[in-house]
Amino acid sequence: MMVVSKYFYFKPGEFTGNITTALDPSRIAAQIVTGIGFLGAGVIIKERGGIRGLTTAATLWYNAGVGMACGAGMVVLPFICTTIGLASLTILKNWEYKIPRDSYKTLHVECSGLSEEALPLLKAYLAQRKIHVVNILFSQHIKELSVSYEFVIKGNWNDNELLQHIAQLACFDFVCQTRLM
Repeated sequence: MMVVSKYFYFKPGEFTGNITTALDPSRIAAQIVTGIGFLGAGVIIKERGGIRGLTTAATLWYNAGVGMACGAGMVVLPFICTTIGLASLTILKNWEYKIPRDSYKTLHVECSGLSEEALPLLKAYLAQRKIHVVNILFSQHIKELSVSYEFVIKGNWNDNELLQHIAQLACFDFVCQTRLM
């Protein structure tokens, strides 16, 4: 596309004479960037509190830039950029699993009685164990005389550690049931 846009008005064997033509090959390059950006946005997927596809989208854009450089007649720059891109993706792929990531879970706690003391105690318990609460949903069941809390928690922990903390919620007399989702 870049080569075609660069030589679009010149046909082989045709003499242009003194006629000046106003060519703007950057218009095609701008449209390539826009189109690849649109495709890259389609690759990015948000699911269950996480985002996937960012590396794929960035690689698509990167490769489009290398392709445009080749089409513009550059030789050395695309070769250097391809080498840097391959090295970066290979090295970062090995480091990816060593980078700690936060995950989101929902902790459902059902409490007996309609006491207002349960929430501050549960919040203090979670804070003491460095479990960051992002959101709290509250529901009250008046006929059953119970209260339910859903804590959306965020953290970087292993599941066994989190399950131990949640199992220890049984030490509270008012806790009837816990569920981790």
